[in-house]
Amino acid sequence: FTFTNSGKNGQKIKELRQRLYTDVISHRPDGVFLFWDSDVSSSENTVDHLLKESTQTKYEEDLRFVVSSLRGNISFVIVGGPILMGEGPWLQPRRFFGRSKVLTLYSNINSRVCVSENVTFLNLRKAFLDNIPKPFLLNGGFLTNDGEHGNTRGTKIIIDAVSNALSDWLRSLY
Repeated sequence: FTFTNSGKNGQKIKELRQRLYTDVISHRPDGVFLFWDSDVSSSENTVDHLLKESTQTKYEEDLRFVVSSLRGNISFVIVGGPILMGEGPWLQPRRFFGRSKVLTLYSNINSRVCVSENVTFLNLRKAFLDNIPKPFLLNGGFLTNDGEHGNTRGTKIIIDAVSNALSDWLRSLY
């Protein structure tokens, strides 16, 4: 089986849509794991902008195009993200204030699109939130010091979820 890594750091779904065929589909991989949170983490996208219905509608249109195109050309598609920003809603650094609501909202959009397109959705946000240690310990978290990228523990949550989805798919083939 071949998988492709065509991620470009910081790009949004509209940018992936523009390069989808050239950078992903043309390589004819057996599977794709679509994982990003740039649409909600980008500093140019304020919380107010992301909560606008028109912004959400455009995001959903772009995501639906990408997921539908992948589903029509690739055997196995997994969508995951967004995850966390600032380790959780109660200890967010100032630059992450208000993002928790946005992350949940966009995770729900991702889920809705995946269900309608019959694509596997990994609710990684829920997986991260469900596994935050109680009581909360900053050093026991899942993100690097920037508050956005998975550390070793966070990466393990993602790897485990993708491995389980891949195993389920492979079992379904036989």
